[in-house]
Amino acid sequence: MSKLLCFTFENVEDLKASVVTLRKNGVEKIEVYSPFPIHGIDPLLGYKRSGIGICPLIGGVIGFFSGMGLSWWTGAVDYRLIVAGMPYFSWVFTFPIAYELTILFAAFGTLGGMFVMNKLPRPHHPIFEHSKWKDFTNDKLLLAVEEADADKARNLTHGATAVEEISA
Repeated sequence: MSKLLCFTFENVEDLKASVVTLRKNGVEKIEVYSPFPIHGIDPLLGYKRSGIGICPLIGGVIGFFSGMGLSWWTGAVDYRLIVAGMPYFSWVFTFPIAYELTILFAAFGTLGGMFVMNKLPRPHHPIFEHSKWKDFTNDKLLLAVEEADADKARNLTHGATAVEEISA
């Protein structure tokens, strides 16, 4: 069973200073919970740029070629029909279908990529067991450190107004 060590902060400056101190001393598994965006916290936590952008690209390319393939199969192979004197397969009348499927598959790729990269669905997280969790959605800041680094973090974090240990 793992544990989380949670530190409560009143202001952003103390929180950021604690994150910098912890990261400099080798503590890697840190999470910050805040009711508002904290500008500049991502690089301090060691987060890299998200790879989600490749998902809509892959989905869009698959959608485009699926639309073209569907139009080719139905128009030139399965049900040959001359439309407006054009050949059985022409990009002119297949483009709207391919365009719509590009957008549809890109949206599905984005949604699927978000679920995979965020490891969703996760209906429960141990942090929800914190006695004052509702305060962190209103006006408090929370710094959570996993069990492996808890002893080191307890000695390095300054400015915290409360410390609580949670069993996961």
